[in-house]
Amino acid sequence: MTDSNVILNAQLGSEQALEELISFWYRPILTFCYRRTLNQMTAEDITQNVFLKMTKSLALYHDKGQFKSWLFSIAVNACNDYYRKNHNFELVSEEEIEFAKISATEIYEQIELKGIIDEALRKLPVQQREVVVLHYLDGFSLKEISKLISCPQNTIKSRLYRALVSMREMIGKDVFVNES
Repeated sequence: MTDSNVILNAQLGSEQALEELISFWYRPILTFCYRRTLNQMTAEDITQNVFLKMTKSLALYHDKGQFKSWLFSIAVNACNDYYRKNHNFELVSEEEIEFAKISATEIYEQIELKGIIDEALRKLPVQQREVVVLHYLDGFSLKEISKLISCPQNTIKSRLYRALVSMREMIGKDVFVNES
């Protein structure tokens, strides 16, 4: 059964299709929520809320091949709701910054650096960490992130640039590799 068929069957009330969707997407959503909150229990609670919201609004979803973006937008909003209720965080002002391309994915995959990268991510402001996680770890383009979190693309670039500069300072300049 294709993704479109599973989604359509879930929309038509098939519990099996709904369970299949949740089973397939649970780990990526939980991982995203954990990287945003850095707390397993909180991430599990938010993930549960994401799937409750998905279930309630699945009938409103129109299959255009963007289910991943639609579901992650629910997760982004759920994480933002959590932070609005439980934390104060500083908004990053919008400004244009020359964007440096740095391959954080390659670094993250190196097992010996995983702990260092995780610690650097933990120290980033929430909004910067969110962009790094969505771009490098969840594979969203800057344009997709802009739509997901309802923020101008230049702001996304600014946050990503600031995050990568901060991580470079925390970890060391020789850790990041510039792509040409």
